[in-house]
Amino acid sequence: MNILVLGSGNVDDYNQIEEKLLKSYDYIISVDGGAKHLEPLDLKPDLLIGDFDSIDHELLNQYKDIADVESYNSEKDETDSELAFMKVEELKPEIVHVVGFLGGRTDHTLNNVMLLIRYKNINIQLIDEKNIVFYCNKSCKIQKREGYYLSLLVISDIKGLNLSGVKYPLIDKNIEFPSSLTISNQIIENEASIEYSEGKLIAILSKD
Repeated sequence: MNILVLGSGNVDDYNQIEEKLLKSYDYIISVDGGAKHLEPLDLKPDLLIGDFDSIDHELLNQYKDIADVESYNSEKDETDSELAFMKVEELKPEIVHVVGFLGGRTDHTLNNVMLLIRYKNINIQLIDEKNIVFYCNKSCKIQKREGYYLSLLVISDIKGLNLSGVKYPLIDKNIEFPSSLTISNQIIENEASIEYSEGKLIAILSKD
């Protein structure tokens, strides 16, 4: 199952979003104000979820008759983003693309990125016009994208990092947290290969 999650973050150029998405998804989750992205992307939701404090109620009424609705009190322990990830975890997908979780409020953006660690066993990619962000769980292959840099965000001490297929390779490298050593690399082969024995790494493909 392939899932698309839409959050309430702004999108300025939907063409740049669509080039990163699949042609179709088996299940589409609209998180609170993320419903504003449905019409520009020519999509219909399967689930509306959240406390709905940032959605236009006319927009909510437009979709609630064609989708399941999970409504929560605004005073809750989880953010709407995590509620969506909890639902995704239940569905056991092969890949999850997430739009509208980056940018805007820094607290929400950083928390959304950190949630990738909690849900590290799911292939989740946070996407905006210039970035693709995902957790690299001990080993991953990353396809080259023209014009994009590869950064590895070190979230803890890293042991035994091997990085190949890039301009600045590493062999069995130990890295102390925090570090900028693995920021702004470039993939020079068809794909980059990342392997490490201990620690936590978030991979980011980004362009200027």
